[in-house]
Order: sequence, then C-alpha cells, then structure tokens
Amino acid sequence: PDRQGAEGEAQSRLAHAAQHRISSAPAGIWYHERMPAHRRAWLAGLALVGLTLLVYAPATRSGFLWDDESFLTENPLIRAPDGLRRLWASTEPPDYFPLTSTMLWFEWRLWGESPAGYHVVNVVLHALSCVLLWRVLLRLAVPGAWLAGAIFALHPVCVESVAWITERKNTLPLVLYLLSLLLCLRAEDEAAGSRRGRLYGASLLVFLLYRFRSKTEDQVLAEAAAQGDGLPKTQTPTLFDYLLLVL
Repeated sequence: PDRQGAEGEAQSRLAHAAQHRISSAPAGIWYHERMPAHRRAWLAGLALVGLTLLVYAPATRSGFLWDDESFLTENPLIRAPDGLRRLWASTEPPDYFPLTSTMLWFEWRLWGESPAGYHVVNVVLHALSCVLLWRVLLRLAVPGAWLAGAIFALHPVCVESVAWITERKNTLPLVLYLLSLLLCLRAEDEAAGSRRGRLYGASLLVFLLYRFRSKTEDQVLAEAAAQGDGLPKTQTPTLFDYLLLVL
C-alpha cells in the first residue's frame, strides 16, 4: 500500500508539472491539442488550397496553349447558341467530353477570349483535388495523408494539366473521381440506414457525372472497385454496381 501511494503521488506531481508547462507554453506549440478536430481539419484543408493557389498563381497570367484554340476559342460548338445540344447529342465533336465541354461552353459566356478566367478555374479544381485526395487517404488510414496531398499539389507532373486549359478534361474529372470515392468510403463507415443510402446515392450520382467526362483511362475507378483494389470489403454492393452500370 505504501508503494502504491508513493507511485500515485509521483504520477500526480508529473501531471501537475505537465499542466504547468502547457499553460506557460507559447500558444503556437500546443494550440492544436486544444483546437476542435473539425477546426483543425478546416485549417489543414485551407492550407492545402492556399499552397496550391500560391504555387499556381503564375499560370493565371498565361495565355492559350497548343490546341486551346481548336478545342475552345475557335470551336464552333462552344460559340454556338445551340452548342450544348450539339455537344451532348450529335457526332460533331471530335472527342466526346460532354461535361467538360459544357463547362467550357458556359465559361465562354463569362470569359470569352480572356484566358485568365479559364486558368483560375483550372487552378481551383486542382486545389479541390488535393483536398479530396487528402480526405480519401485519411479515410483509408494512410499515414501522412496531408503530406501526400501537399506533394500532389506541388508535383511537377500536374503542371501540364493545370496550366493547359484544354486539360480541363483532367482537372474536372479528378475532382468527381475523388469525391465519388470519398462519399463511398463515408458510406462504408455508416451503419445501415437512410444516411448510408443517401451517401451511396450521392456517390453514384457523382460517379455518373464523372463518366460523362469519359476518357478510356477513366475506367480505373470502376475497375479498381471490381478488383477490390484496397477498398473496404462489405456485403453491401458498392462501386462494383457502378461498373455494371457503365458496362
């Protein structure tokens, strides 16, 4: 009993000393331990967005590149008042990217032949992708998820897609790809019920929008689901249904 009492007194002293150090420490050292989790998540996400916008700010001062003219500024379907119908329901487009083309059709009415607006949208889409990538990796319990998102934000391999307006067909679908996956993973973590069904439904809806972007390599999400490539295993059909729908 005497030994237990001595150990208890020692632990009490250590706890008191630790509390004293915390209360006297600079706020920047320990604020994250007291800050609510949702506020830390918001700050981490804003940091990713700010980092991306800062690094890609020069891209917003760029002009049109390579085939931006044929895909956008000189594309009669983008300029035409009835272009939306023709983009979705005709064989006139050389490539069938209806969702991407629809976005550019609306932007043409906003920015016209000024490239800055298109570049800003591309940079913002890339920033959103970085945040979504971080959240997906966090859901999968991957260590260093935020760092992975930051590396993706700054990696030179992304520059071509972000700084080239025509590559909206990469920046836009990646946002939809990751958002669909994140919603599916959130549904996996929910108990059976209406909220889980709504999350699956939202994931499916975003996935359908993603498929309307449709490059051949965009089959990766559905194929990964079919193979169970790292996705949670449940008895409830999830992304495999999407593959069947696409087929």
